[in-house]
Amino acid sequence: MSDNRMLQMHLHQLEQRFEADCSAAESRILRARTMAEVVRATEVTVRPELRAMSRHYPGYRRMKSAAERRLEQLLKEQLEAMKALPLAEAEALFSHYRRQEWQSLRGTYASLYQRGDRAGQRLLHDLRGAASPT
Repeated sequence: MSDNRMLQMHLHQLEQRFEADCSAAESRILRARTMAEVVRATEVTVRPELRAMSRHYPGYRRMKSAAERRLEQLLKEQLEAMKALPLAEAEALFSHYRRQEWQSLRGTYASLYQRGDRAGQRLLHDLRGAASPT
């Protein structure tokens, strides 16, 4: 067997393993209950031989897309939970989200962190307006 053929077989095995790892990560993402769990689940090891092409594999793109959808869903649930609370409790919960839950978004998902922060600030502003006597 030629060296070229052996290299192709080796790369094919690595690709299959990477796709399987991405699929397993996608399953963990769908079961994740916190944003930190989602972010951790996306940390799939990419072998050096595949690193330059990792974004071109369908499994990798599906995994990243699933992570973004799950993070957005969790953010929406958290903001909805804030809406149902009195102002003081909503402020405390917002502070908790910013310090604990949303910290894992900084970096790769910074735009989602900013969107959540703005939405939370807006929600608190609306709650303050509703709580103040007119």
